[in-house]
Amino acid sequence: VALGVREVSERREVAHLPAVGGNPELTQPGTRYTFRYAGSNRQNAHGTLRFCEQQGVDRLAVVGADFSYPRAVVRHLREYAPEYGVEVGPVEHTPLGTTDFTDLLAPIDPAVVDGLFLPYPGNNATTLVEQLQDTGLFEACVVLGDYSFGSTPYRHRLGRSMTGTHNWGIDTTSARYRHISEHLDESAGVYHLLGYDIARIAGEALVAVDQPDPETVRDRIAATDTEAGAGWGVRFDESGMNERYRLSVNR
Repeated sequence: VALGVREVSERREVAHLPAVGGNPELTQPGTRYTFRYAGSNRQNAHGTLRFCEQQGVDRLAVVGADFSYPRAVVRHLREYAPEYGVEVGPVEHTPLGTTDFTDLLAPIDPAVVDGLFLPYPGNNATTLVEQLQDTGLFEACVVLGDYSFGSTPYRHRLGRSMTGTHNWGIDTTSARYRHISEHLDESAGVYHLLGYDIARIAGEALVAVDQPDPETVRDRIAATDTEAGAGWGVRFDESGMNERYRLSVNR
C-alpha cells in the first residue's frame, strides 16, 4: 500500500509520510517526497536476528499471515540469518482471520526449534498465542511478535497470559512516551505512538512555513531532526530513509 501511494505522491509532488511502510523500495535514490519514519522489512529482519543471537536462538520457526509483509520479512530473515548463526525454518503462512492454528503448529518440534517469530497482525493472533500455550512450544521457545503484539487490543484480550512474549516495540521508559500516554484515554500502544509522531512531524512542518505550499512543506519535513515518541530518533537522508530508526524489543 505504501509503495502504491509513493507512486502518486512522487508524481503529484506532495509529501508522503507513512507510519509503517516496510518495502525497502519505498525510499531509494531519487525519492523526494516519501519519507520512511519506521523501519524497512530489511532493517527489522536484521533487528530480529540480532535479538535471536542475543537470546541464544539457533533455530527460528515462523508462523505468519499470508500476505506481502510477512513473506517479505521472512525472505530477508533467510537472507541474513547466516550472519547471526541462526537457521530459519519451518515457516508456515496462513490467511488473516484464521481461527485454528493447530495444523500449522504441528510441524514445529520444540526439541529442535528454540525461537518462534509471529508476523501475524490482527486480533486473531491472540488466538495464536493462546493455542501456542497449549502446545508446549510457548515454554520451549523465545516467542517474538511484530508491532501488533504491543497494541492495546492484545493487552485487553490476553492480559497476563501475554507474559513471556516479546514484541517489536517502543521505548516505554522515555519521557516523551510518558507525556503522550498521560494525554490518551488508555495506555499508549505502539500504533498510538506511531500516529502521534507522524502527526507531530507533519504538523510542525505545516505551521513552520508562511505559505504551506507542497514543496516548502516537503523541505521542512526533509530537515526533521527530532526524538520520536516511539523511542527512536528521526532524521531523513537524501532518499527519505530514517537514519536514526532503531528496532526495540519489549518483553
